[in-house]
Amino acid sequence: MVDDNKDFEIEVMPDRFEGVLSLDNGSAKAEIALGDAHWTLTRLVGEDTANKLLWEVTKFKKEVDKMRLEGVALGSTDLQPAVDSLYYDSGGNMKDPKTFGLDTERELRLAAHVVSSFVKEV
Repeated sequence: MVDDNKDFEIEVMPDRFEGVLSLDNGSAKAEIALGDAHWTLTRLVGEDTANKLLWEVTKFKKEVDKMRLEGVALGSTDLQPAVDSLYYDSGGNMKDPKTFGLDTERELRLAAHVVSSFVKEV
């Protein structure tokens, strides 16, 4: 839903992630099997947490697409670490695990690794 008075879109996290998400930053292309990642994460950390983790990936894709349209050079040739880094802050520290419904940084590290393991270069 777009508000004509604002420069941003209001988005709602889906109840379920399915299919394959394609990432293309101009230097590399990758696919993420969202359905498979969702299935695996749901069994490890529950559906709500799985949705929150994968929502970060879809927001990242939208940001990459937006930057490419604006002509911003995105130099990374490996998208797997880029996806893994979504769960870290700009200082290189893990984000607050509670944001995703997890209790410890260790759980978040494991979940981030699971998500990035579904990134396949194409």
